[in-house]
Amino acid sequence: MLTPGVHVVHSRRGATNWRGTVVDAHEGTALGGVTIVVRAPTLEQDDVLLQITTDGRGLFAFDLDPLPPGAEIVARSASHAEERKALPAGGTLRIALITRRRALLRRFVSWAQIRGAPYDSKPEPTPKQVAEAARRGERGDVRVWAEAVESAAFGPGEVDADVEAAVRDVEPGP
Repeated sequence: MLTPGVHVVHSRRGATNWRGTVVDAHEGTALGGVTIVVRAPTLEQDDVLLQITTDGRGLFAFDLDPLPPGAEIVARSASHAEERKALPAGGTLRIALITRRRALLRRFVSWAQIRGAPYDSKPEPTPKQVAEAARRGERGDVRVWAEAVESAAFGPGEVDADVEAAVRDVEPGP
């Protein structure tokens, strides 16, 4: 298992080209069809400098000269959660993505662990456990969110960007 994110494998100061692979962080398999975007902030908005798609082997390559200040690289996929990072010096990158299902569960577990009892449990809290604790504590917002996570993470449907956004929209605040 790889840590999700954009990882520098090798970099060269002053290099104006990047190449790399995008893989599934849990399976280690190459991910084709992932959109790689490089953008930089401007006064009005974030300006897209380039957009490419990984090939069937998860490979990508691009040149960019000069490198604008504040540039970032973003990896987007229909089935995997987005990863972004400040664009490092030119070189070789490995981008590890996790599925949107796993991303929702990871965020959910982190939320419950930070809040502690009655939401956290060992080894890890589950949506059903948190929904029940919320029901007892009369926290309808937490119950609704836990049930949405349960449905998205363990249900039969695909977890695309819309489903992920809908679950995040009902996530309770602090």
